[in-house]
Amino acid sequence: MLRGTKIIVFMVAALLAASAQGAITPGAGYTGSTVLTGRSFGAFDIYTDAGSGSSYAYGWTGGALKQYSMSSGAETGNLGAPDADLGSAASPSFVSYNPSDGSVWVGFTNWQNPAIDRIYKVSSSGEWTQVNSLTNNYSLAFYNTEAFVMAGNTVYWIDGETGSTTAFAQFGTNSAQLTFGDSGMVVGTYGLTGDNYILGYSNAQLNSFLQTMELGGTWTPLLVGDGDILETYSMTGNNGGIGGVAVGEDGTIYYSGNDYSTYETLITDSDGNVIGTALYDGIVYLDELDGKLYYTTWSQDGISVLEAVPEPSVYALAGGIFMLAFSLYYRRRVTRLRE
Repeated sequence: MLRGTKIIVFMVAALLAASAQGAITPGAGYTGSTVLTGRSFGAFDIYTDAGSGSSYAYGWTGGALKQYSMSSGAETGNLGAPDADLGSAASPSFVSYNPSDGSVWVGFTNWQNPAIDRIYKVSSSGEWTQVNSLTNNYSLAFYNTEAFVMAGNTVYWIDGETGSTTAFAQFGTNSAQLTFGDSGMVVGTYGLTGDNYILGYSNAQLNSFLQTMELGGTWTPLLVGDGDILETYSMTGNNGGIGGVAVGEDGTIYYSGNDYSTYETLITDSDGNVIGTALYDGIVYLDELDGKLYYTTWSQDGISVLEAVPEPSVYALAGGIFMLAFSLYYRRRVTRLRE
């Protein structure tokens, strides 16, 4: 099970009046910024290219799947859009980069006609292949090379060869974002009566499931009680819950939640320190890379970034190293002049 993780809470409460699209105001010790401005993203995924070490973002914007350099902000690729007519009510539910083969998986949902909800696999050359038509798909992430998707109240595994799905876990409620850390799957619940949870399903559980699939066996979907409860999101009703979930390289777990009853958005850590505040009336999808937390609110400009400001001791250490290096250089230079 997942243990020993630090959890940072990104709690998004409802604004019951008209939609408020303000960015997060960072708290003490944190700073906020916006990247890839001049466009809005329906969904995105930020990753580091293993070959070059450079960071990029794949995002759905302007009616197409595009790639951007995180260092320059320049558009570096346009993989287009699927040929199928998804309907005017369709919107992207997720964009997920697969580092094992360089493909990008994109989900679409149509609130007017869920029957045409679809998931696509997009090659690096821009070839779109429909994987399946999973209704109410919401979030997809990779466990090594295996794709798992949250749709409706169920986490499914997608067979990479046939596109068929098998239920890995079921919660009896609505979808929330899922992701993976070193210890296994991390996923949130949404819509449970009373408390909602950040759940962890271990590598052992995942590997047992995949072995069962490889042998052609049957699997009984895991339930809430089969997971490790990593954090409890207390609520007074059953109208909200967890939305976004991300795991940092250091094991830190971030999540966003919405109880649809209060007005203030709070970002706090597990010690109760306020990281930031805002007003927003929806669920925020999260992504993390190199210690930075990325998120978007509906139709905002660009992608927002939240990161911790280094402790003063870090600056002091850097200054001390600089002074030591300068002192050594100066003494060597004086010695040479005297020779």
